Amino acid sequence: MPARRAPLLATIVAAAALGLTACIPTPPAVPTETPETTAPETSSAPAESEEAEEEQPASAPGEAAAPGSEFAFGEYATVELINLDDQAQLVEITVTGVRTGSVADFEAAGLDQEFLDQLEGYTPLYVDVEMRQVAPMTAALEYDSIYIDFGGLDQADRALQDISIFGSFEPCDTASIDPEFDSGTPHTTCFIVATAGGDELAGISYGPYDTVYDDYDGEPLVWRP
Repeated sequence: MPARRAPLLATIVAAAALGLTACIPTPPAVPTETPETTAPETSSAPAESEEAEEEQPASAPGEAAAPGSEFAFGEYATVELINLDDQAQLVEITVTGVRTGSVADFEAAGLDQEFLDQLEGYTPLYVDVEMRQVAPMTAALEYDSIYIDFGGLDQADRALQDISIFGSFEPCDTASIDPEFDSGTPHTTCFIVATAGGDELAGISYGPYDTVYDDYDGEPLVWRP
């Protein structure tokens, strides 16, 4: 597995005097062996209750995705999160899409020139992620962050360059979980990877530290475009 690169850090002050910090680490590559994909269950609820059923998660409690499973963009994987109080909670997550950004986005946000110079030759990609509930909700998840557990993979499943933004960055909001999530509102967030040369984004990995999906000791989940 490739070693992580030294973080690239930058701080800006926006018009509203908000500090924004950016760093570029690199996650390790996903293992080459891929167990059978775990797909979400489907619902055949009556027409009059379709809207209510659509708001319910597709997987039942206890059905966490097997380590190393692969999914298509838009397919949900059930995973277990540990909240700030060390309580476990199942949720469903998916990658909903990827948008192409530009270095100009970072210039507009006010990042310093030293950081911008290190982005030369890279094309930033904004990866959108959605998380929804799995009943029963027994552990509050507000203010946790999941975007830090994702990374990009190239055509050979090597780790792409990773860019982390701490603060308000409008093109790709790395939002923490809103308190409204515990009331049923899906959580959306975003993270940034970058390609250079002939690299292309061929997958998104999910490998939170000290879990069965850990990049180092486990087998990350992978979403493919």
